[in-house]
Parts: sequence; structure tokens; C-alpha cells
Amino acid sequence: MTRRVLAVARCRFALVLAGACLAIASLRASAQETPDLFSSPATATALRAGVLATAVAEVEGSRVLEGKFTQQRTLRGLPRPLQSTGDFLLVRALGLQWHTLEPVDDEFVLTRRGIAAGDGDRRRDGRRRGPPLGAATELLFALFSLDLDTLERRFDLYGVGTVEAWQIGMRPRDKATARAVRQAVVKGGQRVDSIALVNGAGDELLIEFRDVRVQTEEPSDEQRALFQ
Repeated sequence: MTRRVLAVARCRFALVLAGACLAIASLRASAQETPDLFSSPATATALRAGVLATAVAEVEGSRVLEGKFTQQRTLRGLPRPLQSTGDFLLVRALGLQWHTLEPVDDEFVLTRRGIAAGDGDRRRDGRRRGPPLGAATELLFALFSLDLDTLERRFDLYGVGTVEAWQIGMRPRDKATARAVRQAVVKGGQRVDSIALVNGAGDELLIEFRDVRVQTEEPSDEQRALFQ
């Protein structure tokens, strides 16, 4: 793989992970919607037994999550946010497929072995693959699957709300994590509805999820093939 191809693959991943990693309001308004969120420290154990009890139980009982997303990125130096829409597929044992449909057809597949990027005809004919992404990969999986123990190792956790409408906040424990993600806010009820991230440079990302479907059976052969 050329350096240029690897850089493109990493760039796509970075945009999903808040420039490093569901009408949409501004990210700052979303993150500040509940002023006392970051005044309400919590632990993984307390969140799992409290406001996240229903959401965590559903995720832990699932094999596959799939649905649609709307993504808005606010980047320094650009006059207006960038918006995109598409589909996602999370197979907990295998990885994440993130398929942007508008404004351009683009895709990446993320596993613990690395990232594979493709677009247009290349998506079916073969993907360009990069090396393992380590901590960043682990973080993205943890956000999507509400892996609270993994998140607590890297972030101080905060939480407010009820099982029907909750918010959890995250701020990094160490400088290395802070260079990638300065702050994260995840909102939901029965499941995750949105993820709002601010990266170390101050760029912002809001992802809103809709039409999410939960599959408790093992992934199909077609779903498995996406990660081979």
C-alpha cells in the first residue's frame, strides 16, 4: 500500500472519530444541553446498574446492530458544518462497516486487525487495508457498544437522566487520549441515539442514529463476508 492510500484510510477513520474516531443543532448546544452533566461523576458500575441498565442489556444481548446515520462535522477554518448520511453495520464479534451514501459514496470497514477503505467499484472488488489502529479502534468499538469498562480505563465518566432518556459524558484521563478526544457526550434511551465528540484540535462531530435494528442471532454469511 502506498503512503497516500494509507493516509486516506486513516483520514476517513479520523473524521469518524471526531477529526482524529447519531433538523441537527450545533454540537456545542448539544453538549451543553444539560449543564449539570459534567458535574455528575459516575462509575461504570453505577451507570450499568442505573440509567444505562436497559441500553447495556440490549447491546450485550445482541450480535448485530444496523441502521442509518446522519453525521455533521464542524471543522475550524470552514464557514459551515459538513453533513453526510449513510448506513452502518456493527457485528460485535467482527467489526464495523461505515457506508456513507451522501454527498459521496464512500465506505470503510474497521476491525481489530485494522481498517479497510473503499469507494465506488472498489467496494466490491477489494479494499485497501491499513495496519492495526490499536487504542483508537478500541475506543470506537467501545462507544458503539457501550463497553463501559473500556471507556472507564481511558475517561472519567459522568451520567444523568433516566433509563428512558440518559446522557453520559466522558473526559480523558491521560494526555495521549486527550490529543484525540477532548470530550464526548453520548445520549440515548433504550439504545444509543447520538454521539457528540470534540477532538484535541477543537473540531466537532455529531452523529445521530435512526432506524436501528437489533439482531440477536449470529451474523449471516453475507454479513460475515463484509469483514473478510
